[in-house]
Amino acid sequence: MPLNTRMADVVLTHTDLLEAGIMPDCLLILSAHVHGYRGVTKAWEEGVFLQHNSIMAFPGGPLLEYAESHYVRLKARQSAILGLEGELPSNRAMQRPRASGAALARPGR
Repeated sequence: MPLNTRMADVVLTHTDLLEAGIMPDCLLILSAHVHGYRGVTKAWEEGVFLQHNSIMAFPGGPLLEYAESHYVRLKARQSAILGLEGELPSNRAMQRPRASGAALARPGR
């Protein structure tokens, strides 16, 4: 949950960096997922363990697709600005094995 909270906080504090001028659905769902869990964890703090999932499932696949496509596009723009046309600056983060979207989109995660 701390990583999900951090993701939502980064999105909400940097909305000025969104290119389209509107919040993409996957980012709205991420925020709803995190804020939905706040009620669940508050109940847990009070000893009530009836609910175990957020009101909204984590948007795993769509969020991953959005982040990867925008990252690649921004890196291409960076390459163009740096005069490295046709090359992408290397980044080890993009060289990781991909999990399936189904594994990332499980409800309550």
